[in-house]
Amino acid sequence: MPIKERWKVEIPDGYRILEREFAISGIQHYKDEFFKIVKKGNMSFGMKQDTKNKYDSNAIKVTASRKGFFGKKEATIGFIPAEMAGQISDAKVFDDLIMRPKAVYIGDDGYIDFKVDLLVKKESFEKYENV
Repeated sequence: MPIKERWKVEIPDGYRILEREFAISGIQHYKDEFFKIVKKGNMSFGMKQDTKNKYDSNAIKVTASRKGFFGKKEATIGFIPAEMAGQISDAKVFDDLIMRPKAVYIGDDGYIDFKVDLLVKKESFEKYENV
């Protein structure tokens, strides 16, 4: 039976939505890593710049992590879409971003659709919009 979940995570004071409910790119290639982290529950999600990425020097990895018995387990589960990552790099707003999980759908066949919002500090919003 497919799994559908939606989260209602509040927007922190001083932040606003930069990009609304978009899919993580490449998540189908990172299914095993995604399921290893998610199956235990109590996970968190984050982003890291991947400037050594051989395909895109503006790449931004999406990571999932959880605390395990022997410390923190973390894995790459996909990427912020390339066009968006380029605009983030050009605007120099990466350090002002927060990723907010919105929804996940996992099909019986293992297909994953993971949607997130990107939040940005209010004072950095215009830098992104003007790129």
